[in-house]
Amino acid sequence: MFNKIFLSSDHGGFELKEKVKGFLIDNNFECEDLGCSSLEPVDYPDFAKLLSKKLKDKNDSKGILFCGTGNWYFNGCK
Repeated sequence: MFNKIFLSSDHGGFELKEKVKGFLIDNNFECEDLGCSSLEPVDYPDFAKLLSKKLKDKNDSKGILFCGTGNWYFNGCK
């Protein structure tokens, strides 16, 4: 099992992230929202890097990255 679910998004994935976060909270999952926190434009690599670092530091956790463009920069994070 895993300890926590980290959520991260760019502005294009913000609304879906908020819906999934609500579902997780309603179903008693422990989650942490890493941003972004609005529909204001942001650079998705910043949030992908943040999620990657959290998962590297907390290897007993999972993460979901929501991106409005469909670019998967996250796969290249090490």
